[in-house]
Amino acid sequence: MRRTHPILRVLFSMLTIILLFISALCAFAVNWALSTWANLRMDELLFTLSTLTGTGGEMVYNCILNCIVPAAVVALLAIVIAVIVGNKKSVLLGRLLIIYAALALAVLSISVGVFWNSLDISEYIVAASTPSDYIEENYVDPAEVSLTFPEKKRNLIYIFLESTEITFADIESGGAFPENVIPELTEIAVSGEDFSGSDSSLNGAYVPVSCTWTMAGMFAQTSGLPLKISIGANDMIYQDSFFSGITTLGDILESEGYNQTLLIGSDAAFGGRELYFTEHGGYKISDYQYAVSKNYIPQNHYVWWGYEDLYLFENAKIELAELASGDEPFNLTILTVDTHFEDGFICSRCGDAFPDQYSNVYSCSSLQVSEFIKWVQQQPFYENTTIILAGDHLTMDSDYCADVSADYERKAYTVVINSAVSPASSEHRAYTTLDLFATTLAAMGVDIPGDRLGLGTNLYSSTPTLAERDGMNIINSEFEKNSPFMEKLASVRINTYASSEIDYINETGQIRLRIYDLQDIPEALSSVRAEIWGDGTDVFAYDMELQPDGSYAAYADISFLPDRYGYLRVYAVCESGAEYSLEYLSGDLAIADRPDLDEYLAELAELDHHTIIIAARDDASSQLTYSNRAGLRALGLESVDLGFRDSYYAVVSPDAVIEECSGDSSLMYNGCLPDGKSLYVFSSGYSYGNSCSIMIDDIDYADNSRGLNFVIYDNESHRVVDRSSFDTYGGVRTLPGVQDFMVSSADSCVGYLPEIDSLMIHVSNIGDTKSEITSVSAEIWSGTQEKQFFPLCQGAGGVWYTIIDATIIPSGNLQININAVDSGAIQYLLCYISGCPDDWKYLTAE
Repeated sequence: MRRTHPILRVLFSMLTIILLFISALCAFAVNWALSTWANLRMDELLFTLSTLTGTGGEMVYNCILNCIVPAAVVALLAIVIAVIVGNKKSVLLGRLLIIYAALALAVLSISVGVFWNSLDISEYIVAASTPSDYIEENYVDPAEVSLTFPEKKRNLIYIFLESTEITFADIESGGAFPENVIPELTEIAVSGEDFSGSDSSLNGAYVPVSCTWTMAGMFAQTSGLPLKISIGANDMIYQDSFFSGITTLGDILESEGYNQTLLIGSDAAFGGRELYFTEHGGYKISDYQYAVSKNYIPQNHYVWWGYEDLYLFENAKIELAELASGDEPFNLTILTVDTHFEDGFICSRCGDAFPDQYSNVYSCSSLQVSEFIKWVQQQPFYENTTIILAGDHLTMDSDYCADVSADYERKAYTVVINSAVSPASSEHRAYTTLDLFATTLAAMGVDIPGDRLGLGTNLYSSTPTLAERDGMNIINSEFEKNSPFMEKLASVRINTYASSEIDYINETGQIRLRIYDLQDIPEALSSVRAEIWGDGTDVFAYDMELQPDGSYAAYADISFLPDRYGYLRVYAVCESGAEYSLEYLSGDLAIADRPDLDEYLAELAELDHHTIIIAARDDASSQLTYSNRAGLRALGLESVDLGFRDSYYAVVSPDAVIEECSGDSSLMYNGCLPDGKSLYVFSSGYSYGNSCSIMIDDIDYADNSRGLNFVIYDNESHRVVDRSSFDTYGGVRTLPGVQDFMVSSADSCVGYLPEIDSLMIHVSNIGDTKSEITSVSAEIWSGTQEKQFFPLCQGAGGVWYTIIDATIIPSGNLQININAVDSGAIQYLLCYISGCPDDWKYLTAE
């Protein structure tokens, strides 16, 4: 019998163990997911997987502990058994490996089958491929409804209560628990309005399909729509737009002059929350990163998903004091976090009155919310303020509601406090979280013709809700189907990469835009579109034409923009309708008409409420003149004597100056802008990546051009107002009579001759030039001294030299540029030298 080659045996053994590890990991992951998430749905899973930024550390820890660690133990145990068996008899080892492989394949098949059936993936695929016009037929576009606000606009405090249901109240109060774990919230609901009518039991909101997780819940209650996005477009991390085609509560209040803030204790980027609330309503984002920047929480404090509700409500008081001090009406939207599954977070105020942790957490949350509401009711602004308390969705905890009867209808907790109106009838209402959109505005005294917005109904009216008219079975069935209308509203756009060039044409007031090197677009292109607009102006769209070299170009008029300030976006439109964002630019769009670097630095020095971010790419020193360095120093920078291809970045804010320079590594900076937005800066010289980046909230504003890249952020308007780049490697400085500027090389020696107090400069072996060199000169300067120019004499064999009387040149540390000019009037930089002449020794060139 032929024996198996040793290498093949080892390879088969390794592949078998890897397969065994993967199958064990899959089995443990399926078990953990299904036991952790109660009633997990496919749409929720897809959305969550695409928005992992900001995930709580405890969740990641539990995943490692419950999935990766046990799978690794199984693999290790299998290896130990294999080694023992193999030492006894190699034939047995082969049979054992075959058993391992068969067992792994069986476990893998069973795990996939269980997961597939538990999430009803087959039904999900069938439903997702079945079109439905239910949403379109029942949708009322808020943009087409003439809303009338009261003369004195009411303030709004909207508190999303994480995973909070009326289920947790006692049976007598309308809950399903033997003992009430949310007594204070129950009392608030009884005294407020939960639309239970004459019924003494608590009433809450049904949670439809695609509204069953935090971002979906917040979206439903503020837009009146389920959060339905196709699988292919469900990548929130890379989107630059979140349902740009809809009008939401935030949009409506913003148009009425409301000052709006979103307050959460976690990272706002998770789930697309920051993108949604900034795009729809211009909310100020006060999240974990913001709290750190403002010292609202102790240094290095991070628990659960960021910081606990104990600090959240104290921070809410700070935010409310600031909002109430202004003249505008305000909207403070808050999201609690302690009651998130699994089992919630025990804070220092939580007691132990209940036998399980989650009940104690809910009890503590109920008390803290009640205390906060009582504090608000004591403030001067309360009289004109409406408060909404609403569970974002039902709890996803695996077993907390295991004993609740299947006949009990679980609903999200809902109550309106201090409403401007009263219900039209005393009937018990059946409603969903979608109805809270219109109901919130009605509670603020807004007149809504027709009493419907989105898919929701004003519960203060007598107009039937969809739940009352159609029932939840029909609603959920239709929401599970594919909705072309929702895809259209979503206007999903995914960021990708491309290179761009912009030229400004003074004579016509136009810019010529060129886009090339489009990357990571998996679909066939239909067109490339550029959009330009300014503050308060219409959007002007330009179809870009395909060029012979594969790039896209267009001429666009910007003469309508005041001071040429505006916004530019470029999108690649695919045949499927998906759009990919290629370029985003805000500020002065006449980029090519930028003044020279000295003038630009002088403008920056006049700014008083801006943050200036600088990143160098490749080499930023070759053409950095003395006056350029003086302009940088005027900004408070010190490390501006850059060496050849040094990495360099600087962040200049009104309160601090941060800069770093390195000649032997790339540099990175992670921090926050004064308003709490995240800031990431990267710089590298040619040998260490040759790139740079300036990212604000995950959007890269750097041109990534050779030389110095600038981004200017307005700390008052909270936006980027300019980005520019200056190629200080070459081409930015034209001398009289010189047509162009290039960089070459040479063997250069500069030495100090103390016996005659002179400098001697010797240049030879000048590198490639376009034509014959006709002259060589030295530029010498130091400190605040102006440059002096000294011509070099030509000797035999291509040598250039001069001796300079040291008494006529600046003293101290010198900077010297050696330049050459060819017969075509093109100037070349040959070398740059700096140092103290006393330390130099002249070496005779061979």
